[in-house]
This record gives sequence, structure tokens and C-alpha cells, in this order.
Amino acid sequence: MKGVTQNNEMNGITLLLLFLTSYTPLFLLIAIRSTLINRSHLIYGGFGTGAIKECLKYFGMPIGLSFISIISIICCHTFLKKLDRDSKNGDKASIEKIENRNSESLGYIASYILPFISTNGEDIVEVFTFIILMIIIFVVYIRSNMVLINPVLNINYSIYNIEYKCGQDKIRDGLVIVRGHDMGEDEKIKLYKIGFKIFYGKRLYE
Repeated sequence: MKGVTQNNEMNGITLLLLFLTSYTPLFLLIAIRSTLINRSHLIYGGFGTGAIKECLKYFGMPIGLSFISIISIICCHTFLKKLDRDSKNGDKASIEKIENRNSESLGYIASYILPFISTNGEDIVEVFTFIILMIIIFVVYIRSNMVLINPVLNINYSIYNIEYKCGQDKIRDGLVIVRGHDMGEDEKIKLYKIGFKIFYGKRLYE
């Protein structure tokens, strides 16, 4: 057997959803902060043009970010459920060496999320700057192995660098996402390929 043969490459939409999901803590913090700052404008003004413009001016960004957060989390959950089902068709492998990557989520939060918390959405220049920076980060995100470095995923899943062996094949390496937080060496696992050297793993005792 030449490594892992099953393949379910993540497309652009899936990568975008994973990226947006990783930023839902930031989006929700911005939405809450902006709403609290502008709470004096939380007055019902009907559905006229003026009222809608006023609403979008002060609460457009919180509403948009909240909507994006909800949709991305739902879609990401659906994607992970599908991977869990499909992983039953993965290739059996034994873990020869393992390194936990979960701690990198803390650096992810410190480097990218904290600097944006002061954004409140009132200034149009600030909004465009925020969008442009997010686009730049997304491009870097999809061109690196950061695709699974996600503080939201780390709630129920763990990320590992592994060296694995399928049957009598040579030892290979890759990045794997697995449900739970206690995987170790010598465990048996099914690996389902979702990208270049990126796998969804399902332990054989699950």
C-alpha cells in the first residue's frame, strides 16, 4: 500500500468556512463590543429608509459578523460530521511518532485575534481595512499548513503532527485532526486524506 489512498480534498468553500470558523471568537467579540458601545441607538425607528440606514451605520457590522459566525459554525459542523462518516473508508495505520499542535492555537489568538478587538464598525475606513487584512490572512492561511490550527475546532478536536505506517509500507508523515485530546504513540487509526499530507483521523476503537 502506498500511503493513504482515500482522498476528499478540501475545496475553496470548505477552506473559507474553516477560516471563518477560526475567527468566530473575534467576530462575536467585535459584535458584542460594538453593540454595547452603540447601545444608545437601540431604539425602534420603524422600517423606513432612514431607520434602516441608521441601523446599518451602527449595527451593520455586528449583524453581519454574527450571521457569518452562525453560518460558518453550522457548515463546519456539517463538514466534520461528513468526514467522520467518510473516515470509515480510510486506510488503517499505526502511529509511530506524534507531536501535539494544539498549543499553536494560543499563538493564533494572540497574533491575529487580539489586535482586531478594538474594531467597532462605525468608521467605513476601519471596516475596509478589516476586510482587506482578513483577505490577506486568508490567502496566507490556505497556502500554509495552518488550515487546521483553529481554536474553535480545539474544543472537541486535537491536531497532531504524526509519523505513521500503513501495513508494510514505509513510515510517512502528516498532519491529522482527531476527535478528543489524548491520542498517543502506537495507537491504531484510520486516516482519511483531506489535503496534501493532511488527514482526518478516526481511532479504531471509536
